[in-house]
Amino acid sequence: MALQYRRDPPSPAAGLEDEDNYQIEVWDREGGEFLGFALKTSMSGVVHGAFREAVERYPGKYLVQTNGPYAIKAVTAPTGEPDQFGWISGNDVALEGLPEWYGLVAKCSCGNMARIDRHDPKVSRWKGYPLSAIAAKLSCSECKKARRDGSSIELGLYKLPR
Repeated sequence: MALQYRRDPPSPAAGLEDEDNYQIEVWDREGGEFLGFALKTSMSGVVHGAFREAVERYPGKYLVQTNGPYAIKAVTAPTGEPDQFGWISGNDVALEGLPEWYGLVAKCSCGNMARIDRHDPKVSRWKGYPLSAIAAKLSCSECKKARRDGSSIELGLYKLPR
């Protein structure tokens, strides 16, 4: 009996019913074309380590980690180019889930950008929070100087030099 290759992504129910069914999906962009799976496993420790490696392996791609029908985290992997940042598109990505070789950059709605030290005690105390919650706690120094209110901060990733 020959095995046949499936072109369509399997339904979440295609895994083992009594176990978690973790997957890392690779997309060309958010809402774009499905490119394939980076990993399928029932072991949570494996999928968390593999997600960090997938961010490194698929620069510029939109990665989604799922458990059955539930999305756990979603991120656009940084491209590694010095002037280009891969912006976090999922609101549920936590600081503690990001690989150590990526730094954070904050971008204010006024256009001001600043690198954030993720090991600063003021930031690292929020390591279990989603990045969107951390961004909401940050303030822009330029907006404070100009006494502007209502600025919004986005957090992005950049690759640290080796």
